[in-house]
Amino acid sequence: SQLTNKEFKALQILCGQLNWIATQSRPDISFDTCNLSSKLKDPKINDICYANKIVRRVKSFAMVLKFPRLNLQDLKIICYTDASYGNLDDGSSQGGYLIFVSDCTNNGALLDWQSKKLRRVARSSLAAETLAAVHAIDNAYSLASVLGEILSTTIPIYIYTDSQSLIDNIYTDKGSLTEKRLRIDIRLIREMLEKGEISDLQWVDTYHQLANSLTKKGASTNSLINTLKRINSVRLNKKKNYD
Repeated sequence: SQLTNKEFKALQILCGQLNWIATQSRPDISFDTCNLSSKLKDPKINDICYANKIVRRVKSFAMVLKFPRLNLQDLKIICYTDASYGNLDDGSSQGGYLIFVSDCTNNGALLDWQSKKLRRVARSSLAAETLAAVHAIDNAYSLASVLGEILSTTIPIYIYTDSQSLIDNIYTDKGSLTEKRLRIDIRLIREMLEKGEISDLQWVDTYHQLANSLTKKGASTNSLINTLKRINSVRLNKKKNYD
């Protein structure tokens, strides 16, 4: 049923508060708050229940983002990117990413994260994953450039995705893509790899995909939360050979 004006205003205020928390210290509720915001155009009683469920989750445990002392002479950017195809109420797709900075001892800190509706309609799961990856890589590259300028060095960037089809199309040009804009986006990622602007793009299984909960309702946040609780947490996977 429809909300009263009082209920609608209360939901708006609560949504704003949750969005602030999600962007400042609680990446684990990023998808839910983004999804809740999209429902404000025509909110229902169920959406109030959804908002209250998010509040209960926020209050159920404290989240602390740790920023350990890092070896500034050997830093790297580690970015997890993910997407969920057509999972929103209007048929749109959700993209999300997590960007960490880590050093040679695998100490790391979370620098940036986002859960956001993809900027254009994706026609396939591959398209959704590619759009999300391009956006994540853009932000990771920007952060690496800023850090590199401050420290007068080059910061390598490692990207992780659980989309095997994206990996296959990046490393093996089969020429089977029919969507022109998608070919352009994939070519952009491929060129960044060839130029060394991205050090590596690797596949990671869904269980270790830390950004999974940023794109799907009800997805487990345990891996993400456990990673953020540990200082010595961000590790590179063994590189897979695609030659």
